[in-house]
Amino acid sequence: MKRLCLLFLCGLALTGWGADELAYRFTVGKKLNYRVAIKGEVSVTHVGDEKDLFPVSLEGILTLEPAVVTGETAIVEVIPRRTKVQFCGMTIEDFTDGDTVSRAIPAFRITMTPNGTILKAEDTSGGMISVAKFFNILPVFPKPELRGQPWKQPVPGFRFPLFPMPPLECIYRYEGIKNGKAVFSFTSTPIINSLLVQNGADVRMTGRNSSAGALILNPGTGEIESFDGTLDLALKGVYFYPVAGSKEKRQAPAASFNAKLPFSLRLQP
Repeated sequence: MKRLCLLFLCGLALTGWGADELAYRFTVGKKLNYRVAIKGEVSVTHVGDEKDLFPVSLEGILTLEPAVVTGETAIVEVIPRRTKVQFCGMTIEDFTDGDTVSRAIPAFRITMTPNGTILKAEDTSGGMISVAKFFNILPVFPKPELRGQPWKQPVPGFRFPLFPMPPLECIYRYEGIKNGKAVFSFTSTPIINSLLVQNGADVRMTGRNSSAGALILNPGTGEIESFDGTLDLALKGVYFYPVAGSKEKRQAPAASFNAKLPFSLRLQP
């Protein structure tokens, strides 16, 4: 009997799962500070016009404050501070010298399960650039018996200032324990074909998704240590507007949208 127990415990140690199964963990009263940086370019091209290029830069601190933690869910308030936001070379805000809460990036609240399923992500203040739904890109840990296989995960479209963001689909892979940390990588399902609604118009979005990145998790604390990647999209949007007194819709000239935005999220000491 003792020999069987010993073999079982050795098996758990070799797989890295079992009693130490990976999960996102939060503790009420323990704040986590992450330095976030996004810097890249977005372009928009309308038929017959030259390409409009929009450099984008965002940096600051995201403070995660767990409000309610149970065995099934965690409700976490996220406060952006010390932010600097630049768009097309113009500084929208620069609070890097103090501890001021951002006015351009809304504070938000996420409700998630230990395996990473985002049950709700909602803004709790006003602002231009919402990043709440970006947390849906975190990997949702599958059951232990499936962790040797890649898995697909839908990522709902999030608010973007220049064009409607379609829902995406990412492909995740567990790369194992490296230097004591759990490593996950993600690539993307390349083809995009979605029908969206924006300001009363139907928008057919097609194109490709080449986004990719990696997440490193501390398996002991359940805390994300880093999350790096690039949001890389090439899209074409065709707008269909309602016509008064008719069931027909008017098709507007197509527009092309491209975004290449490297991002980084790093836990601060």
